[in-house]
Amino acid sequence: MTLVRSQSAWSFASNSDSPYPDSVNRRSRGEFPSIYEKLALAVDPQLWGSDLSANVVESDDELHTPEKKTRDVEHDGNAWSKRGVLNLGFLLLLCLGVMSLFIGYPVAHSLLSPSPSTQGAFNIGGLNASGQVPAMPGNWGLIDLETPQEAQTLPSWKDASQTMQLVFSDEFNTPGRTFYPGDDPYWEAADLHYWETNNLEWYSPQAVTTANGSLVITLSEKNTHDLNFQGGLVSTWYGNLSSTTLFRSIDPMDRNKFCFTGGYVETSLVIPGANNVLGLWPAVWTMGNLGRAGYGATLEGTWPYTYDSCDVGTVQNQTLNGQPEAATVNGDAGKGGVLSYLPGQKLSRCTCAGEDHPGPKHSDGTFVGRSAPEIDVLEAQIDQNTFVAEVSQSAQWAPFNQAYIWNNDSDNMILADPSISQLNGFMGNVEQQATSVVTATNTSCYEYDGGCFQTYGFEYKPGFDDANLLFPPQYITWISSGKISWGLNVAGLGADSAVNISARSVPQEPMYLLANLGMSTNFGPVDLNHLQFPVHLTIDYIRVYQPSNAINIGCDPPDFPTEAYINKLKWHREVSQQKKNGSNYSKYSMKLLSRVHISNKDFYQLKELERLGPKLKGIVSQSVKEVLQSLVDDGLVQGDKIVFWSFPSHQGAVIQGRVENAKEIKASHQAQLLEIQQSISNEKSIRVESAKRTAAITKLQGLKRELAKLDEELTAYGACDPVKLEETRRAITLGKEAAIRWTENYSILLPHFLSQSMVPIEDVRKYLEIDEEYEDIM
Repeated sequence: MTLVRSQSAWSFASNSDSPYPDSVNRRSRGEFPSIYEKLALAVDPQLWGSDLSANVVESDDELHTPEKKTRDVEHDGNAWSKRGVLNLGFLLLLCLGVMSLFIGYPVAHSLLSPSPSTQGAFNIGGLNASGQVPAMPGNWGLIDLETPQEAQTLPSWKDASQTMQLVFSDEFNTPGRTFYPGDDPYWEAADLHYWETNNLEWYSPQAVTTANGSLVITLSEKNTHDLNFQGGLVSTWYGNLSSTTLFRSIDPMDRNKFCFTGGYVETSLVIPGANNVLGLWPAVWTMGNLGRAGYGATLEGTWPYTYDSCDVGTVQNQTLNGQPEAATVNGDAGKGGVLSYLPGQKLSRCTCAGEDHPGPKHSDGTFVGRSAPEIDVLEAQIDQNTFVAEVSQSAQWAPFNQAYIWNNDSDNMILADPSISQLNGFMGNVEQQATSVVTATNTSCYEYDGGCFQTYGFEYKPGFDDANLLFPPQYITWISSGKISWGLNVAGLGADSAVNISARSVPQEPMYLLANLGMSTNFGPVDLNHLQFPVHLTIDYIRVYQPSNAINIGCDPPDFPTEAYINKLKWHREVSQQKKNGSNYSKYSMKLLSRVHISNKDFYQLKELERLGPKLKGIVSQSVKEVLQSLVDDGLVQGDKIVFWSFPSHQGAVIQGRVENAKEIKASHQAQLLEIQQSISNEKSIRVESAKRTAAITKLQGLKRELAKLDEELTAYGACDPVKLEETRRAITLGKEAAIRWTENYSILLPHFLSQSMVPIEDVRKYLEIDEEYEDIM
């Protein structure tokens, strides 16, 4: 079969051979019209039967005319067209909305919200980041909610025109408060023996609580810690750490302590005991935060310095190669006339770069002299000669003036009422120089003699003498029984050429508060036969004020930081305590020994141990070397320059050797004890009691009484003492010279000041309190 191509389709050449029906074959032969033939249109559209001219309007023409929809669209590229302005406007509106949310709202909130308080809020010894005081539930804020409204501000005692603002108060109205570590955000009671002053009692937190709206510190007769009495001491020292866990992590509650720099501290209290019995030592006082009361290592070389010079005043004993000679005579009579036993200022201006020092630095690159000064609100006492009830109000200083005599003329020591206040006979000893005045107090305000409350305090302005006519000098003013008792101007602690020291300043360190009740023969005679126990120091409140334009509270201020230095010395302090107890190694040393050396029985390099140390929870990497050295010193670890090792057998041998050595020492001491006891027995057998011996002893006692009487007479005639007369002559000469200098300076400076300031001369004379009879030489 052959296929042939027709006009538009394939067809079979022979119909008989087609497999399709005959009708299909007929269509293929053209006998029927196809669909193409039925629907085909002519090439000329005019022949289609419709009017296709452009002028014919049809109902759907608008669907196919885009010109109408785009006639309002601008295509000329002009940015300030209507459409462009609308687009840009909406973008700007969107940007403004975002800026308002993230910038405008915070700014508006800050401007419209009440001003935040700047009264503290302590966090590790300083103000928090915003300077705000947090709202602390339970009345734990810096200012007690129960402080009366009228006590929120006070006029300055020094300048009544200046307003003092309350920055801290505790009214102690909540009963049953306790002051164990972590119990209170601001106060903590000590748990120690105050050995520095040979106190007769153990200070315990058990002795401190609140009752009847007051803080109550109890001194009782109680056997505790091998002592017969128990008293109390409470303070706001920053960084308080329990004595039993001296180097634990600081609890958050321990980070909220209180310090202040400058201002006025006031307390109202009842003095403990009776007003005519000697022996009690109640006190309210302040100390610089770099020293912790009761912890002697922190006070060595820091108390009672208040010094910022690099000279002989900073060195041990205040002498260098025996000079100046004035520091070796006329000092402490009980120490051979030596002036000072102080070890030297630990954190002095002489400190070299790279040595331990809390900073900051002066503009010349030298360190600022740092210390732990002391200012006392009061120490209550009974005069052992007159039995007058009085309070001692003082400040302690170092380095010392010659013979502890400061320039206490009428310009620098101001006694408000000389009939009840007088210079304290104690001027100093080898440990301190004191500027102190004793003031008779209300005898009805003692615990067993009426029990009324009396107000005491002091106001001070920190710093050195400005020597500025327009501003008052730095000062301390003490308050007793609600009125000024005495004051000093810092010029009285100026340079002393006799002992080659420079001026001292009114304390500039952040100061913390303390209150305590104890006994010590260092303070005066203790009449245990007549003292009644228990006795109580009852404190109604303690408040701190500062000038409203000079708020400065916090234990770690930027210009006198303390926190980093205290934290750095935690390890050193523990090592010092352990060495005092006769051992070079501590619990951290034993951690390093047992958990690293002995357990692993391996050799370690120092760098490896510095990486492992911090994992033992307590040893910082900087202390690993010291811990390791203590172990090497004790023979518990062997070392060869950089490699260290220790094995259990070696440790056992070392300990056994120590035990044997201790036994030998014990046997030696026992032999010495027997020898001493035998000597005592021999002496007793020789010194047989007899009438002659008794008479000699009686005569000796009589001579001692006569000598004491003569000493009293000599004291009474002390005004005629040639030494004192010479001192008086010297004081008169100095006073005369000072008056001449002042008069000359006044005469020279007055015309210049008047020409520059245009202030009337009458105002200047009034400000300087110059009498009208004084004649100016112009």
